Amino acid sequence: MSSRAWRKVGFSLIVVGSLLLVLAGGYYIYASIAQARLNELIVKPTPSPGPTSAAPETPTPHLTPVESPTPTQTPETPPPTPSPVETLAPTPGPTSTATETATPPLTLVESPTPMPTSTQTSTPASAPTPTLTPTQPALPPPVRIYIPTLSIDAPVVEVGLTQQGEFVSFVEPPKDTVGHYSGSPNPGMPGNVVMYGHKSSLFGGSVFRNLLNIHLGDEIIIENELKDRFVYEVIEPRIPEGTELLGVAKSGAWILVNPDEARVLSPSEEPILTLITCEPEGWYTMRLVVTAKLVFP
Repeated sequence: MSSRAWRKVGFSLIVVGSLLLVLAGGYYIYASIAQARLNELIVKPTPSPGPTSAAPETPTPHLTPVESPTPTQTPETPPPTPSPVETLAPTPGPTSTATETATPPLTLVESPTPMPTSTQTSTPASAPTPTLTPTQPALPPPVRIYIPTLSIDAPVVEVGLTQQGEFVSFVEPPKDTVGHYSGSPNPGMPGNVVMYGHKSSLFGGSVFRNLLNIHLGDEIIIENELKDRFVYEVIEPRIPEGTELLGVAKSGAWILVNPDEARVLSPSEEPILTLITCEPEGWYTMRLVVTAKLVFP
């Protein structure tokens, strides 16, 4: 290869490398700005205060044990030997002269067997039937979600979980689609209804890009296959015991947790809805979690 060809190859590599550096730098600046905007919306959880330093202990004076005098043991007095008791022979009573009267034998008389009548039939008593508490029938899965205050109107599909190394994550829903975790109840039923959507993704869309702008009291409407609609209202986030918080929204409408924090998926006795997305944009190192309660029907 001639020197001129080598120069062309070198120039091309320099141009490609420069473009990659520009792209990487631009992406870093973009992600840093997104991180800064997120930090403006959250309050870092305050760590619990550690144990306070205890006051110096007052030395305990040394006490010299004093031996108590050994009590003098008195010889035990043997118990007195009981004196023999004379046994008196029983005095024979008078001889009975009366003769016993013989008891007459008893004759067993069978009672007549009652004849069954034509109108009465003997039937065994039936056991009482237990009363069963009616359970709520299963409702159809969701097909659409509406959040009017965020202008979100998106389809919903069923998704499961997938193992990615040491982490468990949701199966990727189609672009601009919200995934309903199939291991959670359907909308309208008791329990924790879990849904997931992308913050921003080249192939997954950005259906939950503005979820961090949601507020307490906002309505979330879920529609199922039968066109039934269930209205949920955003409440203060549900924080299961043991959850590690990375941040809390100043508005009180959501929390930030680690990507592997599975406690937010835990069941609930009350009918609630949990929405999850990634934060911050560009880094995606945390999960934003919103909780809402069923208010209609």
